[in-house]
This record gives sequence, C-alpha cells and structure tokens, in this order.
Amino acid sequence: MNRSLLSIAQLSQPEIHSLLSSSKKFQDEDTRNQTLGGKTIGLLFYENSTRTRISFENAIRRLGATPLSLSVATSSVQKGETLQDSARNLAALGVHAFVIRHPDAEGIGDAVDVIEITDDLCCIMDGAVIQSV
Repeated sequence: MNRSLLSIAQLSQPEIHSLLSSSKKFQDEDTRNQTLGGKTIGLLFYENSTRTRISFENAIRRLGATPLSLSVATSSVQKGETLQDSARNLAALGVHAFVIRHPDAEGIGDAVDVIEITDDLCCIMDGAVIQSV
C-alpha cells in the first residue's frame, strides 16, 4: 500500500536519512537514469511557483519520467473544478504520481483520499515522497 506524505512529521529519523541519502546519490550521478522510466507525473500547482515547479520538472525528466503540468489559470479549475476532480481526471488519463502544491492542506488530504485508488499510484505533497511509483 502506498503512503502519501503530507508533512515531514510523518517520517521517522531513518526515513529522513534514507531520503537524504537517495537524493545525494542522484545528485552525485549527474546523469539521467530510468528510475521512473515510462511513468507520467502530474504537477498540480495551485500556488505560483517558479523554482519549485521547474526543479520538479527537471528531476522528473532526469529520472526518466514525463512531467504533465496542469495550468490552473487555463484549466477547468476556473470553472469550479475541484482539486479532487482534477486529480481524479488526470489519474484516469494514466498519471502515475502527483506533485501537489495547494494552499489548503486539508484539500490536499482530500485529494489523496480520492486518487489513491491503485497500488501503483502515489502522491507527492509539497515536494516530499517516501515511496517509488
């Protein structure tokens, strides 16, 4: 069963060390690999972001996956589509994991409940993940 990370407080000290160790390894490799080869990662940013969004897009590509960014300004969100509906629609289109940045932490938790429908789908909340996809 997948776990979604909503807060770093959910992690044990060994899990935090493991994340840091893994990130250091990927940084040191300085090459592209296929850790997430063939996967599509949805980026749902409901807050303005430049560095974070671009950092995730770059990391996703370096790990062999394809980033799919939802542009909130030009999407059905402007007509009232909820975060949960957007996530559900993208999951139905084959998105394997999500990076979600949203001002409402409770809304993110609700979206997690909606989109954790398969064993190979996970969520990345505000930049943290604790399992592979």
